[in-house]
Amino acid sequence: MKHKLRLVVASVLVPVLAMAQWPESHAEDASAAPLQGSLDPGYSLWLSQVEDSDFDGNGESSMLKFESTWAAAYFGQGFFGGDVSVDFFLNSTFPLSSTSLKLPDQLIQLAMDLELLWRYENGSVFQVDLEPGYYFDMEDFSFDGIFFPFSLAVAIPLNPDLAGVIGSHVRPGFERGFLPILGVDWSISEAVDLQLQMPESRLTWYAAERWIFTLGFEWISESYALEKNGGLDRKMLTFESIDMEAGVVFRLNDEMRLALVYGESTEREVEFEKTGMMLPRVSDIDDGQYLKLGLLGPL
Repeated sequence: MKHKLRLVVASVLVPVLAMAQWPESHAEDASAAPLQGSLDPGYSLWLSQVEDSDFDGNGESSMLKFESTWAAAYFGQGFFGGDVSVDFFLNSTFPLSSTSLKLPDQLIQLAMDLELLWRYENGSVFQVDLEPGYYFDMEDFSFDGIFFPFSLAVAIPLNPDLAGVIGSHVRPGFERGFLPILGVDWSISEAVDLQLQMPESRLTWYAAERWIFTLGFEWISESYALEKNGGLDRKMLTFESIDMEAGVVFRLNDEMRLALVYGESTEREVEFEKTGMMLPRVSDIDDGQYLKLGLLGPL
Protein backbone atom coordinates (compact mmCIF):
# COMPACT_ATOMS: atom_id res chain seq x y z
CA MET A 1 0.00 0.00 0.00
CA LYS A 2 1.07 3.58 -0.49
CA HIS A 3 1.12 4.32 3.24
CA LYS A 4 1.63 1.42 5.60
CA LEU A 5 1.52 3.18 8.98
CA ARG A 6 -2.09 3.70 10.01
CA LEU A 7 -4.13 3.84 13.19
CA VAL A 8 -6.48 0.89 12.91
CA VAL A 9 -8.26 -2.27 15.05
CA ALA A 10 -8.60 -5.92 15.88
CA SER A 11 -9.45 -7.84 12.80
CA VAL A 12 -12.82 -8.83 12.69
CA LEU A 13 -15.09 -9.38 10.13
CA VAL A 14 -18.09 -7.55 11.72
CA PRO A 15 -18.08 -3.92 12.94
CA VAL A 16 -18.39 -3.21 16.66
CA LEU A 17 -21.92 -1.95 16.35
CA ALA A 18 -23.00 -5.50 15.52
CA MET A 19 -22.50 -6.48 19.15
CA ALA A 20 -23.07 -3.08 20.75
CA GLN A 21 -25.00 -3.01 24.03
CA TRP A 22 -27.68 -0.43 24.81
CA PRO A 23 -27.34 2.32 27.43
CA GLU A 24 -29.03 0.45 30.26
CA SER A 25 -26.46 -2.39 30.02
CA HIS A 26 -23.59 -0.23 28.87
CA ALA A 27 -21.91 0.91 32.09
CA GLU A 28 -18.98 -1.35 33.03
CA ASP A 29 -15.30 -1.11 33.88
CA ALA A 30 -13.18 -0.03 30.94
CA SER A 31 -10.72 -2.87 31.49
CA ALA A 32 -13.15 -5.47 30.17
CA ALA A 33 -14.63 -3.39 27.37
CA PRO A 34 -11.71 -3.48 24.88
CA LEU A 35 -11.62 -7.25 24.72
CA GLN A 36 -15.03 -8.74 25.38
CA GLY A 37 -17.99 -8.69 23.05
CA SER A 38 -21.65 -9.27 23.85
CA LEU A 39 -22.24 -12.15 26.26
CA ASP A 40 -25.65 -12.88 24.74
CA PRO A 41 -25.98 -15.34 21.86
CA GLY A 42 -26.81 -13.36 18.75
CA TYR A 43 -26.44 -12.93 15.02
CA SER A 44 -25.45 -10.22 12.59
CA LEU A 45 -26.08 -10.15 8.84
CA TRP A 46 -24.48 -7.50 6.60
CA LEU A 47 -24.70 -6.74 2.91
CA SER A 48 -22.47 -4.09 1.35
CA GLN A 49 -21.23 -2.94 -2.03
CA VAL A 50 -18.28 -0.76 -3.01
CA GLU A 51 -18.87 1.23 -6.19
CA ASP A 52 -17.09 0.51 -9.49
CA SER A 53 -13.39 1.26 -9.13
CA ASP A 54 -10.44 1.13 -11.51
CA PHE A 55 -7.82 -1.58 -10.87
CA ASP A 56 -4.75 0.40 -11.93
CA GLY A 57 -5.68 0.38 -15.62
CA ASN A 58 -6.62 -3.31 -15.60
CA GLY A 59 -10.37 -2.70 -15.77
CA GLU A 60 -13.12 -1.72 -13.35
CA SER A 61 -15.09 -3.79 -10.87
CA SER A 62 -17.56 -3.28 -8.07
CA MET A 63 -17.21 -5.41 -4.91
CA LEU A 64 -20.25 -7.02 -3.30
CA LYS A 65 -19.85 -8.49 0.19
CA PHE A 66 -22.03 -10.57 2.49
CA GLU A 67 -20.98 -10.99 6.14
CA SER A 68 -22.64 -13.10 8.82
CA THR A 69 -21.73 -13.92 12.40
CA TRP A 70 -23.51 -16.37 14.70
CA ALA A 71 -22.74 -16.33 18.41
CA ALA A 72 -23.34 -19.97 19.28
CA ALA A 73 -22.46 -20.36 22.96
CA TYR A 74 -21.10 -18.64 26.06
CA PHE A 75 -19.75 -20.39 29.15
CA GLY A 76 -18.83 -18.30 32.19
CA GLN A 77 -15.85 -19.67 34.13
CA GLY A 78 -15.75 -22.54 31.70
CA PHE A 79 -12.04 -23.09 30.95
CA PHE A 80 -9.46 -22.95 33.76
CA GLY A 81 -11.52 -20.22 35.38
CA GLY A 82 -11.94 -18.19 32.18
CA ASP A 83 -14.98 -17.21 30.13
CA VAL A 84 -15.47 -19.11 26.88
CA SER A 85 -17.52 -18.00 23.88
CA VAL A 86 -17.94 -19.68 20.50
CA ASP A 87 -18.91 -17.80 17.33
CA PHE A 88 -19.10 -18.88 13.71
CA PHE A 89 -18.76 -16.58 10.73
CA LEU A 90 -19.35 -16.89 7.02
CA ASN A 91 -18.25 -14.02 4.75
CA SER A 92 -18.41 -13.94 0.96
CA THR A 93 -16.80 -11.36 -1.34
CA PHE A 94 -17.91 -11.13 -4.97
CA PRO A 95 -15.84 -9.13 -7.49
CA LEU A 96 -18.59 -8.32 -10.01
CA SER A 97 -16.07 -8.20 -12.87
CA SER A 98 -12.94 -10.32 -13.22
CA THR A 99 -11.06 -7.45 -14.97
CA SER A 100 -7.92 -8.31 -16.90
CA LEU A 101 -6.42 -9.44 -13.56
CA LYS A 102 -8.66 -12.54 -13.74
CA LEU A 103 -10.14 -12.02 -10.29
CA PRO A 104 -12.02 -15.01 -8.85
CA ASP A 105 -15.81 -14.98 -8.90
CA GLN A 106 -16.24 -15.55 -5.16
CA LEU A 107 -14.02 -15.54 -2.08
CA ILE A 108 -15.07 -17.23 1.16
CA GLN A 109 -14.21 -16.98 4.85
CA LEU A 110 -15.79 -19.84 6.81
CA ALA A 111 -14.43 -20.12 10.34
CA MET A 112 -14.99 -20.51 14.04
CA ASP A 113 -14.05 -17.86 16.60
CA LEU A 114 -13.22 -19.44 19.95
CA GLU A 115 -12.63 -16.73 22.56
CA LEU A 116 -11.05 -17.42 25.94
CA LEU A 117 -11.08 -14.55 28.42
CA TRP A 118 -9.67 -14.32 31.94
CA ARG A 119 -10.38 -11.50 34.42
CA TYR A 120 -8.06 -10.80 37.35
CA GLU A 121 -8.53 -9.15 40.74
CA ASN A 122 -6.50 -6.11 39.72
CA GLY A 123 -8.99 -5.45 36.91
CA SER A 124 -6.80 -6.62 34.03
CA VAL A 125 -8.14 -8.93 31.32
CA PHE A 126 -6.28 -11.47 29.18
CA GLN A 127 -7.86 -12.78 25.97
CA VAL A 128 -7.01 -15.51 23.47
CA ASP A 129 -8.92 -15.65 20.17
CA LEU A 130 -8.65 -18.70 17.91
CA GLU A 131 -10.11 -18.41 14.39
CA PRO A 132 -9.39 -21.66 12.50
CA GLY A 133 -11.23 -22.14 9.24
CA TYR A 134 -11.36 -21.94 5.46
CA TYR A 135 -10.18 -18.78 3.68
CA PHE A 136 -10.39 -19.65 0.01
CA ASP A 137 -11.41 -19.06 -3.60
CA MET A 138 -14.81 -20.74 -4.00
CA GLU A 139 -13.45 -22.84 -6.86
CA ASP A 140 -10.62 -24.22 -4.68
CA PHE A 141 -12.28 -25.97 -1.74
CA SER A 142 -9.15 -27.85 -0.67
CA PHE A 143 -6.79 -28.18 2.27
CA ASP A 144 -4.78 -25.26 0.87
CA GLY A 145 -7.52 -22.94 2.14
CA ILE A 146 -7.26 -24.02 5.80
CA PHE A 147 -5.58 -21.45 8.06
CA PHE A 148 -5.21 -21.02 11.83
CA PRO A 149 -5.07 -17.32 12.70
CA PHE A 150 -5.20 -16.36 16.37
CA SER A 151 -4.67 -13.36 18.62
CA LEU A 152 -3.41 -12.62 22.13
CA ALA A 153 -4.24 -9.42 23.99
CA VAL A 154 -4.24 -7.96 27.49
CA ALA A 155 -6.16 -4.96 28.82
CA ILE A 156 -4.71 -3.12 31.82
CA PRO A 157 -6.91 -0.62 33.71
CA LEU A 158 -5.39 2.85 34.01
CA ASN A 159 -8.42 4.17 35.92
CA PRO A 160 -12.06 3.01 36.23
CA ASP A 161 -12.89 4.48 32.80
CA LEU A 162 -9.68 3.99 30.83
CA ALA A 163 -7.74 0.86 29.89
CA GLY A 164 -4.60 0.28 27.86
CA VAL A 165 -4.64 -2.62 25.38
CA ILE A 166 -1.66 -4.46 23.89
CA GLY A 167 -1.33 -7.66 21.93
CA SER A 168 -0.97 -9.12 18.45
CA HIS A 169 -2.86 -10.94 15.73
CA VAL A 170 -0.83 -13.88 14.46
CA ARG A 171 -1.84 -15.15 11.00
CA PRO A 172 0.43 -17.94 9.73
CA GLY A 173 0.37 -18.23 5.96
CA PHE A 174 -1.35 -14.90 5.31
CA GLU A 175 0.26 -12.00 3.43
CA ARG A 176 0.44 -10.07 6.71
CA GLY A 177 1.52 -12.60 9.28
CA PHE A 178 1.28 -10.17 12.21
CA LEU A 179 -0.98 -7.26 13.07
CA PRO A 180 -0.31 -5.32 16.29
CA ILE A 181 -3.06 -4.62 18.81
CA LEU A 182 -2.20 -1.40 20.60
CA GLY A 183 -4.19 1.48 22.03
CA VAL A 184 -6.72 2.48 24.65
CA ASP A 185 -10.39 2.02 25.36
CA TRP A 186 -12.06 4.95 27.08
CA SER A 187 -15.55 4.95 28.57
CA ILE A 188 -16.03 8.71 28.26
CA SER A 189 -19.50 8.59 29.79
CA GLU A 190 -22.37 6.15 30.21
CA ALA A 191 -23.41 7.09 26.66
CA VAL A 192 -20.09 7.46 24.82
CA ASP A 193 -17.21 5.02 24.24
CA LEU A 194 -13.96 5.69 22.38
CA GLN A 195 -11.87 2.78 21.14
CA LEU A 196 -8.58 4.20 19.88
CA GLN A 197 -6.50 1.23 18.81
CA MET A 198 -4.55 -0.46 16.08
CA PRO A 199 -5.82 -1.74 13.73
CA GLU A 200 -9.26 -0.13 14.36
CA SER A 201 -10.63 2.96 16.04
CA ARG A 202 -14.28 3.59 16.78
CA LEU A 203 -16.40 6.21 18.54
CA THR A 204 -19.78 4.90 19.74
CA TRP A 205 -22.61 7.09 21.02
CA TYR A 206 -25.58 5.40 22.70
CA ALA A 207 -27.85 8.33 21.89
CA ALA A 208 -31.21 7.11 23.12
CA GLU A 209 -33.14 4.00 24.03
CA ARG A 210 -33.41 2.90 20.39
CA TRP A 211 -30.45 4.60 18.68
CA ILE A 212 -26.69 4.05 18.44
CA PHE A 213 -24.37 6.17 16.25
CA THR A 214 -20.78 5.25 15.36
CA LEU A 215 -17.75 6.65 13.57
CA GLY A 216 -15.12 4.11 12.55
CA PHE A 217 -11.69 3.85 10.97
CA GLU A 218 -10.26 0.42 10.13
CA TRP A 219 -7.44 -1.20 8.22
CA ILE A 220 -8.64 -4.36 6.51
CA SER A 221 -6.27 -7.05 5.22
CA GLU A 222 -7.89 -10.26 3.95
CA SER A 223 -6.05 -13.18 2.35
CA TYR A 224 -7.44 -16.16 0.44
CA ALA A 225 -5.96 -19.30 -1.09
CA LEU A 226 -6.44 -19.35 -4.88
CA GLU A 227 -7.24 -22.18 -7.26
CA LYS A 228 -4.70 -23.05 -9.90
CA ASN A 229 -6.24 -21.89 -13.17
CA GLY A 230 -4.58 -23.49 -16.18
CA GLY A 231 -1.04 -22.12 -16.33
CA LEU A 232 -1.89 -19.46 -13.75
CA ASP A 233 -0.91 -20.45 -10.20
CA ARG A 234 -0.79 -17.33 -8.02
CA LYS A 235 -1.23 -19.24 -4.70
CA MET A 236 -2.88 -16.46 -2.69
CA LEU A 237 -4.80 -13.20 -3.09
CA THR A 238 -4.89 -10.36 -0.54
CA PHE A 239 -7.23 -7.36 -0.52
CA GLU A 240 -6.21 -4.39 1.63
CA SER A 241 -7.95 -1.11 2.34
CA ILE A 242 -8.44 1.68 4.86
CA ASP A 243 -12.15 2.07 5.56
CA MET A 244 -13.69 5.19 7.12
CA GLU A 245 -17.37 5.03 7.94
CA ALA A 246 -20.33 6.43 9.86
CA GLY A 247 -23.17 4.20 11.00
CA VAL A 248 -26.47 4.13 12.83
CA VAL A 249 -28.26 1.25 14.55
CA PHE A 250 -31.99 1.38 15.30
CA ARG A 251 -33.62 -1.09 17.68
CA LEU A 252 -37.00 -2.10 16.29
CA ASN A 253 -37.74 -4.29 19.31
CA ASP A 254 -35.94 -6.62 21.72
CA GLU A 255 -35.49 -9.17 18.93
CA MET A 256 -34.31 -7.08 15.99
CA ARG A 257 -32.04 -4.15 15.14
CA LEU A 258 -31.48 -2.51 11.79
CA ALA A 259 -28.18 -0.86 10.84
CA LEU A 260 -27.10 1.46 8.04
CA VAL A 261 -23.45 2.36 7.38
CA TYR A 262 -21.98 4.74 4.82
CA GLY A 263 -18.25 4.82 4.21
CA GLU A 264 -15.31 5.27 1.90
CA SER A 265 -12.70 2.63 1.19
CA THR A 266 -9.28 4.18 0.49
CA GLU A 267 -5.65 3.09 0.01
CA ARG A 268 -6.92 -0.06 -1.67
CA GLU A 269 -4.86 -2.70 -3.39
CA VAL A 270 -4.98 -6.31 -4.51
CA GLU A 271 -1.82 -8.41 -4.19
CA PHE A 272 -1.07 -11.92 -5.41
CA GLU A 273 1.60 -14.12 -3.84
CA LYS A 274 2.95 -14.98 -7.28
CA THR A 275 2.50 -13.58 -10.76
CA GLY A 276 2.02 -15.26 -14.11
CA MET A 277 0.88 -14.83 -17.71
CA MET A 278 2.28 -11.28 -17.74
CA LEU A 279 -0.22 -10.16 -15.07
CA PRO A 280 0.94 -7.71 -12.37
CA ARG A 281 1.48 -9.08 -8.87
CA VAL A 282 0.25 -5.89 -7.15
CA SER A 283 -2.42 -3.52 -8.40
CA ASP A 284 -3.70 -0.34 -6.74
CA ILE A 285 -7.47 0.16 -6.68
CA ASP A 286 -9.18 3.54 -6.85
CA ASP A 287 -11.00 4.80 -3.74
CA GLY A 288 -14.65 3.80 -3.58
CA GLN A 289 -17.70 4.71 -1.54
CA TYR A 290 -19.87 1.99 -0.07
CA LEU A 291 -23.20 1.41 1.63
CA LYS A 292 -23.74 -1.35 4.16
CA LEU A 293 -27.06 -2.70 5.48
CA GLY A 294 -27.27 -4.82 8.61
CA LEU A 295 -29.77 -6.94 10.52
CA LEU A 296 -28.80 -7.76 14.12
CA GLY A 297 -30.36 -9.51 17.05
CA PRO A 298 -30.36 -12.32 19.62
CA LEU A 299 -30.90 -15.94 18.70
